[in-house]
Amino acid sequence: AWISDIFETGGNRMETDAPVRRLTTDLPAGTVTFFFSDIEGSTQLVQRLGPDYRQVLERHGSIVREGLSRYGGIEIGTEGDSFFAVFESAPAAVEATIWVQHALAEEPWPDMGAVRVRIGLHTGTAEIGHDNYIGLDVHRGARISAAGHGGQALVSTTTRALASTAADFLDLGDFYLKDLEEPERLYQIAIPGLPMSFPPIRSVGSTRNNLPASTSTLVGRSREMAEISDLLDQHRLVTVSGPGGIGKTRLALEIARQQLPRYAHGVFMVDLAPVEDERLVLPVIGNSIGVTDPSLTGIAGYLGDDPTLLFIDNFEQVIKASRDMGTMLQAARGLKILATSQLPLRIAGERLYRLSPLGTDSSSTTSGSDAAKLFADRAQAVDPSFRLEDHVHAVENLVGVLDGLPLAVELAAARINLMSPTEIAKRLTTGMGLLAGGASDAPERHRSVRAAIKWSYDLLAPVSQETLQRLSQFRGGMTLDAAETVGHIGTTDALTTIADLVDHGLLMRDTAGLSSSRFRMLEPIRLFAEETALTSGALPAIAAAHAAHFCDLASTAGVELEGERLPFWLAVLEEEFDNLRATLGFYESAGDPVSGLGILGDTWRFFQGKGHLSELVMWLDRFEALAGSSSKTPQRAKGLMAWGAAVYWQGDAPAAISHYEDAVAIAQEVGDESLIASAFYGLATSLIMNGDTSGWEPLSRAEEIFRNRNDIGGLAHVAAAKAFDALNTGEIKGSGKHFDHAFELYSEAGHRLYAGQTSLGSAGVALEEGRIDDALDYARKGLQYGEILGDRFLTAWSIEWVATALVEAGDIDRAAKLSGAASAAREKLGGGWTPLMIGVEDSESRLTRVLGEEGARTARSVGAGLTLDEAVELAKGT
Repeated sequence: AWISDIFETGGNRMETDAPVRRLTTDLPAGTVTFFFSDIEGSTQLVQRLGPDYRQVLERHGSIVREGLSRYGGIEIGTEGDSFFAVFESAPAAVEATIWVQHALAEEPWPDMGAVRVRIGLHTGTAEIGHDNYIGLDVHRGARISAAGHGGQALVSTTTRALASTAADFLDLGDFYLKDLEEPERLYQIAIPGLPMSFPPIRSVGSTRNNLPASTSTLVGRSREMAEISDLLDQHRLVTVSGPGGIGKTRLALEIARQQLPRYAHGVFMVDLAPVEDERLVLPVIGNSIGVTDPSLTGIAGYLGDDPTLLFIDNFEQVIKASRDMGTMLQAARGLKILATSQLPLRIAGERLYRLSPLGTDSSSTTSGSDAAKLFADRAQAVDPSFRLEDHVHAVENLVGVLDGLPLAVELAAARINLMSPTEIAKRLTTGMGLLAGGASDAPERHRSVRAAIKWSYDLLAPVSQETLQRLSQFRGGMTLDAAETVGHIGTTDALTTIADLVDHGLLMRDTAGLSSSRFRMLEPIRLFAEETALTSGALPAIAAAHAAHFCDLASTAGVELEGERLPFWLAVLEEEFDNLRATLGFYESAGDPVSGLGILGDTWRFFQGKGHLSELVMWLDRFEALAGSSSKTPQRAKGLMAWGAAVYWQGDAPAAISHYEDAVAIAQEVGDESLIASAFYGLATSLIMNGDTSGWEPLSRAEEIFRNRNDIGGLAHVAAAKAFDALNTGEIKGSGKHFDHAFELYSEAGHRLYAGQTSLGSAGVALEEGRIDDALDYARKGLQYGEILGDRFLTAWSIEWVATALVEAGDIDRAAKLSGAASAAREKLGGGWTPLMIGVEDSESRLTRVLGEEGARTARSVGAGLTLDEAVELAKGT
């Protein structure tokens, strides 16, 4: 009964279920990690498998029990397909979860009988009562599990903190779970080799958001929060203004989090700190809200009239883009913007809120001023024994010296383990002139922020100062390896130096990404360090070192994106996108098209797979203009091939042919066989798909080189090209054989992306031969590849094929929704490939035959509003 109450939609009870095990006094007490699991869609499994379900259920139970046993888990009870267990170690619980999910994924389940299990972990207090575990933490663990999807493993904040070394975790955000009053921060275990993309969390009254977790308490600001919230209720654009370091971001983030229940379409943070080119503002907004069409039309069309809040941070450095915000507000009537900027946006309807420093006057309170409370809170993080009441007068004096600026106060508090508040204040006001400096016409508070940063900077050893300058070139954070590479000075241990910067509060560890050792710098600190590097004359060399690192990263990615590690490298480049953009901007400013085109040639699969085709074309256009037609380098050949691929996927075959022809000429001139073969192949496919039989000559040239080099992946490309051409020209049987051969070669070469694309070609063959069930299987196989690889482009392409097959299967309603979703996805991704491109009638045409033009348009419009994840789930259904 207790497990049914917790899961409510739990498993199907069977006579063979193991009985609930009653607790005994030797079961763990104190702090334990609760483990809950159940099978997603078990009712459908029972209906599909009938009597065979018992065997599947038993095998599932054996796998889960083996995983629990391997890592010290204690099974408390089962109910149908649900498990409840406890672990004394949070890392062990995470390791057991990873083992179970891998074992379930590798199990050869019967057709239509794959078992997908959702698992939830929460670490809390184990209270024992009535021969069982009781208390809120048990329910919290169960609710976390129930919020997930099959194949997904969710953990709470406490579990993630205690098991940070056991796995990598993806921060999913805050969610309201049933019966829990406060939102729960959920993290997903990133299980290597298994899908990482899942539908939205099942939550109660939750709002889609990408707001980062709070890493510190917000001290004071209750009045400001109320006033800004009131302004946001009455106006569509509110800008929180003030100098750097005054706390605009922290305050606005808290307000955005409190606004979550009011915006059904989502609350999204857009961080413009890494962006210095106003032309990139729209692409960054698109990335943040999940729309990759970087145009105003694309973003406004996605937002529509639905209630949405954009929290746009650090607008001052791209202030020219404010005009676009005004246009966006006019086009998307449900949109509101909460912005932070040192400058007003100065567009119609803006309401400016000038943020003041924290109060430093304690005369009206017995517990100290807000600035003193902030100092105490941050000081206790460094020295838990620090008590404000023991130093109240010295602290009040110190925060007065700092003008109550939050950043200055926090940096001062970080030194409490070295000096008393009195000593800190003395060093600020005497002997070092640290409150002087900054532009003479700058506001005094701005100069104080700079002084606080400079004061912390001056406390560093010279090698740490130089490292801070070098790390100032990173945008959006850095991995430990990157920090060591770019920040390394001479023979000094860079890791020790980075640790010193963390200790001084000038560098922050951020564990929200792929790597558990990722760091970021507050933007005012980064700007100070960059300015210092510029003054010292070191900035050009530092910027070049940063760019060289990411040029090397792109070169490595160029190889990895073709192989088994494609999902990982897509995720890496997504995480480093701001650094990649900064690198491209560096090479553009330096007038270096060779490096820029080389990077784009290496990473174009990332731009395609993650839906940034339009931005790829933008960068290629800029660098090609710099290079000029006389440039004959391998990097330009790679860039031209990337350009050819991009416009090919955008449906511009003549432009693709032109770019590939130029690439062929350069590749032949530089004599690089690999480039020659790739350029010939790209030219051949562009010609063939454009109905030009002259494409067979370059395809033969490419095949000869691939064969001489024993390039299995290249030969697979040739087989696939022949297959698509045969399908396009009506040679169905020949096409099927070529697709089978291409799939075998791609699988042998480890090219899973292309294997997925080939499956879609096989779907086209099956459709032409009237094998509808086979067509659906092939289309869903492509969909599975897209999910596993994290490739949005392949995923959207597969949805179109599923829709096309479903029309023929007679599932018109679902086919129409998926057809509309696929069409919308192609627009968002900047391009796509429909069945029409290979001579197979697409879903829209088939639906028009069945429903008529108006009926098809209406039916497809419903699907256009689906997210890609929602469309994937719809496409998977039977």
